[in-house]
Amino acid sequence: MTTPATPFRRIARSGPTADGRTIKPEWLREMAETYSLETSTAQLWPEHRRDDTMGHVRALQVQETDEGAVELYASFVANRIGQYDNEAGQKRYASVEVWPNFAKSGKVYLGGVGLTDNPASLGTQSLQFSTRACEASDAIETTELNKQPDSPGFFSRLRESFTAARPETTRESTDMTDEQLQALGAAAAAGVAEAIAPLAEAFNALSEKITTAPNTTDEADALTPEAFAALQQQLQTLTEQFAALTAEQSGTDAGEHTGAAIVGFGDVL
Repeated sequence: MTTPATPFRRIARSGPTADGRTIKPEWLREMAETYSLETSTAQLWPEHRRDDTMGHVRALQVQETDEGAVELYASFVANRIGQYDNEAGQKRYASVEVWPNFAKSGKVYLGGVGLTDNPASLGTQSLQFSTRACEASDAIETTELNKQPDSPGFFSRLRESFTAARPETTRESTDMTDEQLQALGAAAAAGVAEAIAPLAEAFNALSEKITTAPNTTDEADALTPEAFAALQQQLQTLTEQFAALTAEQSGTDAGEHTGAAIVGFGDVL
């Protein structure tokens, strides 16, 4: 079975990004120099979320502009999920995940690519995953690109069961009304709030216990220094978890590229 690879498309450009950060030219050069399917295959992720993959990066190359900027180009192999979203006009731009000091090599590696509608890098080109768009590129064997067995996850199989019989849609037909967006946002907020509630209760109870512990006069209730230190550590852990859930509830868009801490790479651009 052969899978068509896309022609090379520009996915990053050195210099300032849309949100005020800077892409260093050496990052892009080192990504193209070090990238290898046999070393570590960069997967395509929906908005950088570690959900079912949407394909992978076949190869990288760089070009230098007349103005001295370095541009990174990639060729992709998209799976059925990536092709469906792309043909629906969604997630047609790439956002690179920078992996610094890869395998202690001192060089940058491409850790993955987020498919998004809001890339931080300037000059990114729209991606086309349809068979027609890939005709200019050689067909390549799937088994040669990815040695892992083809075992789609549950959500992938569930999605395919719905999309197989779904008629072709356009970007306009998939847009949501303001009322639908508000309802979706309210439902998401309610779900996160429900998840936060038990953590908040535990946080408050532990905080009160630590606050009152040093002042207790009952020997039976008094805490040893070791127990008090353990409670402080638990409080610190709960504080960090609560802050993380609160930040998630605020609903930062993945297009704002704050997912570096989530995916474990140095930066998301």
